[in-house]
Amino acid sequence: MALLTQFLITLIIAIVALVAYNFLKPFIFKKAIPNKWVILSLLIIAFFTPLLLPMLYSNIIGSSIFFILITLLALTFVDVLRIEKAEKNKPIVGKPKAKPNRSNKNPR
Repeated sequence: MALLTQFLITLIIAIVALVAYNFLKPFIFKKAIPNKWVILSLLIIAFFTPLLLPMLYSNIIGSSIFFILITLLALTFVDVLRIEKAEKNKPIVGKPKAKPNRSNKNPR
């Protein structure tokens, strides 16, 4: 029974994190795309913080906040990678060069 309760709590926290990410996504990517290395470093710091400060992770609220923070940072990192890959694979459109003196050859 305790395993089922823990699973349901984790599922609810994951759903809250996904809803929060979808709500914050327009604000994160509104003006500029954040740097992927900054997001990755924040993700690593947030991932290893509970090991360094176990007192913050000991209660359910602290563990839930860290779980939501890690989920938000991971989703943001994956989204930045997806956007960068899409921008890198844009087709190159060749523009025709302007032909000088074309209109001056046959004046009518």
